[in-house]
Amino acid sequence: MKYYLSLNPVESYAEALAVALIRNECCRWMTHNDKPLNVEQQIRFYRRLIRSEKLRLFLLRIEPDGAPCGYALIKKTGRYKAWLTGGIATSFRGKGFGRFVFQTLIGLCDSRQKWLEVLRTNRRAIALYKRLGFVVRKTTREIYIM
Repeated sequence: MKYYLSLNPVESYAEALAVALIRNECCRWMTHNDKPLNVEQQIRFYRRLIRSEKLRLFLLRIEPDGAPCGYALIKKTGRYKAWLTGGIATSFRGKGFGRFVFQTLIGLCDSRQKWLEVLRTNRRAIALYKRLGFVVRKTTREIYIM
């Protein structure tokens, strides 16, 4: 089946809450802040986001109905560095959406050095990131930093 996807900046509280629902679904794959967020926490994050020049949050939608199916985040961590992250809702995994998200993030991010973190047990994500050109730069007991 062919899918049409769009990855657009989050521009409303409703979209921020859609991100929170997907993010909470993805908690078990997260390397940090792996606890579910409640509505109040997500609204606080969104308020911080709209004031920040270092954070860019995106909502992945499947077209034509626009159903939210994933999210992505670019966080500038230095003058030339940026951390990339994202997640795909459970019912949409395994369809190539993660590849679309990270290819798009790489294209949108103007930082020279892009990095991400992945659990060492998340073999599918590791394989994807390697195909996209990321290499393991550092390891901890549970995490690869690429």
